[in-house]
Amino acid sequence: MSTLWGMDTTQDAASDVAHNSKDWIDVLGNGLLKKKILKCGNAKLERPGNGQNVKIWMKVMHENGDVILGRQRISFTINGRDVIKALEICVPLMYMHETALILTDSKFCSRRDSSEASEVKPGSRLLLEVHLLSASGTRLEVKPKAEQLNMIRHEREKGNRYFQTKNYKLAIICYTCALTIIDTNVKDVLDYEDEKSFLDEKVKCYSNIAACHLNIGNLEEAFSYCDIVLQHQPQHCKALFRKGKVLELQEKYFLSIKFLRKASQVEPTNQEIERELKLVFDKWAEKSEGTSNATTMNKCPPFLVDQPASTEQQNFTVISDNLLNNVLKIVKLIQRRIIQKHRKRQKIAKIFKELLNLLETDLDQTSCFCTQHLIKRKKGRERETEKGTGLNN
Repeated sequence: MSTLWGMDTTQDAASDVAHNSKDWIDVLGNGLLKKKILKCGNAKLERPGNGQNVKIWMKVMHENGDVILGRQRISFTINGRDVIKALEICVPLMYMHETALILTDSKFCSRRDSSEASEVKPGSRLLLEVHLLSASGTRLEVKPKAEQLNMIRHEREKGNRYFQTKNYKLAIICYTCALTIIDTNVKDVLDYEDEKSFLDEKVKCYSNIAACHLNIGNLEEAFSYCDIVLQHQPQHCKALFRKGKVLELQEKYFLSIKFLRKASQVEPTNQEIERELKLVFDKWAEKSEGTSNATTMNKCPPFLVDQPASTEQQNFTVISDNLLNNVLKIVKLIQRRIIQKHRKRQKIAKIFKELLNLLETDLDQTSCFCTQHLIKRKKGRERETEKGTGLNN
């Protein structure tokens, strides 16, 4: 069978796949996407770049050489997400007028803007015979900054629409595309206004990706993206709240309270944060009835613990069993007293508020605070015991 340009290479290509693997370039290094040059292109001309429109001839075959789709002329934009992933990855590696075979796994046979699975059977492979005709348009990195900002906002707003319809995977793709445009300006010297605009868009995209992962249930990814946001804006309320939410879902209630309290300080009137704080305290108290949360805290996965920069920060992060046990005991004690002794509600509420403030600011003071109240409790019991003994006598 003849190829696009009169050469009979189809069966030879299939044979190459099976027997001449050394002639193939492993594009991703995992064997899932390979490229083989059939005809060299013009190395004096630049390869296609992000944002450029390219035109190609393409034929699709099974791995054994049987034709699935005959010769077609296709036009698409590099990183425009309107063709299959295999083409988006491999075409920018081709020189002008180059002819190449692309051996691709089924994973790369769907478009990046599609959440649907590829029609190709999972685990199977396809051969694409591609000839690069032309590339036109301005490369993304040399486009005016205002135009790039419009493209970034367009992608982010498209992601927001997907997010609102709960299509979180497509939303992540749009936000990632916006970040790709932002990253093209890493080496450029920007004026203050442009730099601020790009940074704001970058933070919004990372924050939205964190929200997507949180809704999907990818807690580790959500945590990581929240950290990226907080590196740029330490007082970002949504990132603090989502980080606290991740820790709550991981049953790391003490750390969850820490970040929710920070979010509450940024937005004191936010009722959602207050409700979440109350929910976490209820869960923490309920869990403490059965087993101590201290053991769980010590087994906290590395990705849930802030990396300490000094010994002082390490002392803050690594919470001792004794301190947590004291905190849990005082919380349980306050709960019981509220139930048993209604006349002391105001006094207990004051103690509870003081405890919360200490939990946020100084763990050493918290330990002293808890110890003092436990000592008072012990002395009170001793006095009650003495009174009981006296009555018996």
